Amino acid sequence: MTIKEEYIYEKKDSEGATVEGYAELTPEMYYEVLVKREVNQLERYFITMETELYKKSQDDKYYYDFLVEKNGEEISHRVAYIDKIDEIYDYQVNYPHMLRYSFLISVYSFAEERLLNACRRTAKLLGVRELDKYVEEESIREGGVFLAHKYLKEFANINLSKCATSWTVLCVFNRLRNCIVHQRGNVEPLFYGKTYHNRERKRQLEKAIYRLGSDIVVIEKGHIKLTHIACSEFLKAVDVLLAYLYDNLHKRLNENLNG
Repeated sequence: MTIKEEYIYEKKDSEGATVEGYAELTPEMYYEVLVKREVNQLERYFITMETELYKKSQDDKYYYDFLVEKNGEEISHRVAYIDKIDEIYDYQVNYPHMLRYSFLISVYSFAEERLLNACRRTAKLLGVRELDKYVEEESIREGGVFLAHKYLKEFANINLSKCATSWTVLCVFNRLRNCIVHQRGNVEPLFYGKTYHNRERKRQLEKAIYRLGSDIVVIEKGHIKLTHIACSEFLKAVDVLLAYLYDNLHKRLNENLNG
C-alpha cells in the first residue's frame, strides 16, 4: 500500500536560479522531508535567538569604560551602568532560561508528533491495525512517545530502544519536560506531595537530572536550569532517533514487498 503525498523541493536550474517543484513523498524521503527540514529550521532558530540575546546583553548603551592606573599605565575596563544591571541580567540569564524551556517543549512536541505520525503511516503502509483502534481495543495506558514505542515494536518490528543513547535521552528529557510544563520547572517537595506516586515521580526526575549531568542541566534555587548546550543536545538526539525510525520503516516496507 502507498500513501499519495507530494512535497515541495528546491533545485538550481541551468542558470543557477533556485526553482521549486513538486515530487511524490515516498518512504525513502520521509526522513529528509518530515524530519531533517524541521530539525534544521529549529536549529537555525535556536542559534539565532541565543546569539541575538547575547548581542543585546553586550550593547554599548549598557556599559562605560572605566580607566584604572596600573604600573603607571591607564588600563580600560568595561563596566555596566548600575541602572542597567536588570536589563543586562534579563538578556544574559532570564531570557535565555525562558527560551531554553520553550525550545525543549517544542522539540519534545515535534518528536512526539513525528513518532505518532510514523505509527499512523505504518498502519497504512504495512496494512496493520490502526493506532487509535489498537489503543481502544487493547486498553493501552501508555501515551505519547511511549505509545509510539510500544506500537512500532509490535506492528513494525522497530524497537526504538535499540537506538539506545537517543531513546534514553528522549526518556530523561520527558521527565524534565513534564516538570517544566506542569510545575514551571520547580523541583521542590511542596509540588510533589507525600503519595507514593508523587515520591516516585520526584525520584525519577532526580534520576533524569543525574543521568544527563551538570553540563546539561542543574538545579538552581529549586528550579531546573538548562545549560547553553542542553537544547542542541536534545535536538540532536531526536534527529538521530527519527532517522533510525524512518530508515527501519523503509526496510520493513522493502521486506514486505520482496517477501
